[in-house]
Amino acid sequence: MRNFLIVWFGQTISSLGSKMTGFAVGVWIFEQTGQATALALVTVTGMIPTLLLTLFSGVIVDRTNRKRLMMVGDAVAGGTTIVLLALFLLGQMQIWHIYVAYAVGLPFATLQDLAYQSSVSLMVSKQQYTRASSLAQVTWYGGNIISPALAAALYGAFGLASVFLVDIVTFIIAIATVLGSNIPQPKPKPQGEANAQRLAVSGMWSDLLYGFRYIVERPVLRALVLVGCLWTLFHDAALNGPMILARTDNNEAVLAAVLAASGIGGVIAAIVVSIWGGNNRQILTYGLGMVAAGIGKTLMGLGRSVTVWAPAQAYTSAMFPPFLSARRALFMAKIDPATQGRFFASFRVLTGLVSLFSLLITGPLGDFVFEPAMAEGGGLAGTFDWLVGTGRGAGYALQFVLLGLGMTGVGVLALLWKPVREAETALADHDQTQIGAAAD
Repeated sequence: MRNFLIVWFGQTISSLGSKMTGFAVGVWIFEQTGQATALALVTVTGMIPTLLLTLFSGVIVDRTNRKRLMMVGDAVAGGTTIVLLALFLLGQMQIWHIYVAYAVGLPFATLQDLAYQSSVSLMVSKQQYTRASSLAQVTWYGGNIISPALAAALYGAFGLASVFLVDIVTFIIAIATVLGSNIPQPKPKPQGEANAQRLAVSGMWSDLLYGFRYIVERPVLRALVLVGCLWTLFHDAALNGPMILARTDNNEAVLAAVLAASGIGGVIAAIVVSIWGGNNRQILTYGLGMVAAGIGKTLMGLGRSVTVWAPAQAYTSAMFPPFLSARRALFMAKIDPATQGRFFASFRVLTGLVSLFSLLITGPLGDFVFEPAMAEGGGLAGTFDWLVGTGRGAGYALQFVLLGLGMTGVGVLALLWKPVREAETALADHDQTQIGAAAD
């Protein structure tokens, strides 16, 4: 584990820095514009090139030296932060500069992450897979605990430039740990097979579409993917930042506390799931988890202070590891390993496109529909003022409540809709049937 732990440490530090920058940049943008649309577009501009790259990412990672790919990914992402810092210090930074930085940096960061994740199984023994996976969860949720608090403290005391500087240092640490570590490469295939693969260019394009055909041809998988896309539609439209910042007069410390609560809930739940191991009714866990998370989001929308937001967010985040683990375990059990890569890539593209659409509409809806409607004398103020109040942030809160109810409804759908409810029996495990045979 020693070699892995060195690389993991560097990637964890880098993740902390990136999340600090994401938090601080979000606060800065909302202070400049006061709009959720501008904030959502940061994610959108990074998602578009990332989605375009997703289908090819597996091929790139498998055919490229992973150590170099990890270093290049960190270097490019760190370079975009250096450019933003220079522009900020010169007093020239504008919001569109951040959009461009995310459009360039996020795809490389995604490739870097895929290269890292694909290397873990070669860096540790099979007996250490669970431990290595648990550490990945610690990196993700632990960053949610530490990064917002550090970013809020630095931002409030020294401004945005200080956060950029810390992020740059974390990238340097990440590159140094990778440079000094052994990142194994997969064993090369026999030369004859390699030559055949190089000649089969048309086969690669067929593989890119195979995952979509695999889903379309199987009614149960179509239903499961549809539920996943509907969940993404509602979940990704529920933006914490605009609602909390608007209701607290741009208090970044409150937002940081809520995000930290999210990390605490997620870390605790991830540990519990790793010890518990889940139950045999994956669909039941999946549906109930979505219902519970939707209720938590609804409670967040109804809240008007950190005393409600923080525990509601911690509770909501605690629901994610159980139901996401259940869904992934179901897919892994039912889909042949030779097909899983193409299936998961297609699933990620479909949910990514839905997420992109969701982010594109949620900002304008909040800024130009719900916020004006819930202002004093607005069209909806007299109807929903008892629920979320009126004034700045009330429209975002009402939107948040409706999205939380939508998430709850998707969970109920998963529990009641027959193709999803009976997925565990309708689809045989991949080791019992050829349903998941590879394309060839």
